[in-house]
Amino acid sequence: MKRKILGAVLVLMFIIQAVGFAEESTDKIQFKDYYKKEIDPKDIFNKEKLTRTIIIDGKEYEDVIVVTKSVVNAGKEFSAESWGILYKMPLNQGELNITFEEDVENGLKAGARGMVMSYPAYEIVSINGVPWQKTKYADLIKREMEKYTGWGHQSDSLVAHPEYFEIVYDPRFNGLGYELLVEKRSREEVLKQAERLRKGLPIDWAAKSVEEGSHQKSQVEFNIQNGVVLKIGKGKVDVYRNGNKIKEITMNVAPKIVKNTTVIPLRGVFDQFGADLRYDGKTRRVTVETEDTTIILTLDSDRALVNGKEVKLSTPAFVENGRTLIPLRFVGENLGYEIKWFGEERKVVIQK
Repeated sequence: MKRKILGAVLVLMFIIQAVGFAEESTDKIQFKDYYKKEIDPKDIFNKEKLTRTIIIDGKEYEDVIVVTKSVVNAGKEFSAESWGILYKMPLNQGELNITFEEDVENGLKAGARGMVMSYPAYEIVSINGVPWQKTKYADLIKREMEKYTGWGHQSDSLVAHPEYFEIVYDPRFNGLGYELLVEKRSREEVLKQAERLRKGLPIDWAAKSVEEGSHQKSQVEFNIQNGVVLKIGKGKVDVYRNGNKIKEITMNVAPKIVKNTTVIPLRGVFDQFGADLRYDGKTRRVTVETEDTTIILTLDSDRALVNGKEVKLSTPAFVENGRTLIPLRFVGENLGYEIKWFGEERKVVIQK
């Protein structure tokens, strides 16, 4: 009789643990309550449903719930999984001698490698309901992906086409990599559809380029309003106001791509938006400052300060041939600017 009661209790406990994530999201649970389930695509950025508190060894943590998208036999599935306790599960040979933070990093590194090997059939979409590119783990994931870009089969998109990192790194395309790349269209066609998605339009492989009169107009020129346009390998910067090009600036060194990161000279781009740019030779520090944001980069360091908060960089600032180069996207996005990459034309648009 006691065994039957104990068995019933265990079954009841199992059922309680299996209850949907939304119902237990506000509870404090033990790390043994490992969580993974398929979720509705409409909830992949639902912070309320993708947040919970856990207790590990008597210490309280905010769990790290990662949403991934996997494509198997043309079926698409979004899964939400607790990566904060992935390797501390009792089922995994008992508790390992690993901290919560190390556990999370190990899981995210494995996920990053998975994207390099399998994208677009597998991708990380969000962390706790936030696009992964906008979380504190973004630089960790990017570094791990860039480290393993040379691995895998040539048919893998990120190995054969590293230029598609612009899609992977843009949160607007999270969960859409498969739709963009599965048909193995040309690079030009894929980037054209990516631009349609940026505008909120559906994918349409039959869509034609925008034309004005009898002359085809550059997508960059057509879309730019207030900002600057630069081209990889060219030392010119076009400055636009209200959709019109008002001047052309010559930089002392051309923008280039280093480890899948666009780097630009310190001066010539952000000063066009009124940013204050300074370099201190004694401390080897670069400061980019606006009214509400201060970014400090130390040459050759993968650490930066954004309004006093330390963050990691995938590519640090450095000096080459006497010129200081800084990571464009990191600085621009932290200043609140919109960065767009036009791969076919190898142009970058920065708009405020």
